[in-house]
Amino acid sequence: MKRLLFLVLSISLIGCENKSKNILKVESQTIENENIKETKGQLKEFTNEELAKFTISSIMGQSPKIMKAEKADDIYYISYIRPSDSQKFECRIKFDGDRIYWATIDGRWRNDTLDEKITFIEENKSIKIVQIFSDSSSSTDTYSKSDL
Repeated sequence: MKRLLFLVLSISLIGCENKSKNILKVESQTIENENIKETKGQLKEFTNEELAKFTISSIMGQSPKIMKAEKADDIYYISYIRPSDSQKFECRIKFDGDRIYWATIDGRWRNDTLDEKITFIEENKSIKIVQIFSDSSSSTDTYSKSDL
């Protein structure tokens, strides 16, 4: 029994140590991305509604063409019906400079240190949605007006 307890505690401590390292990596990448805020934080070719659609498209792996966006206060509500099974999905988006936060319609905002960090970059008449995950991996999707 003592051996099992020791094993479980050892694994837990190792897991905590690895999570701490990942958090530090994500925070340093986020700091690097915050430099974009000064020059890329303002949209030129796209609307916030389009950016919100592109963000949910990138997160959910669905086409932005099927998405609808509505604004209430400073929150954008995105809804779509998934073609494969006709299931309806609803999400919320809010912006802070080049930083994007999202939540399901009745869920929590993804703003914890272990949640993915989402930013955007507008360049050459396209928008890149960049997701950096807690394990330091990342995903970038590029969209243009023709994707709508």
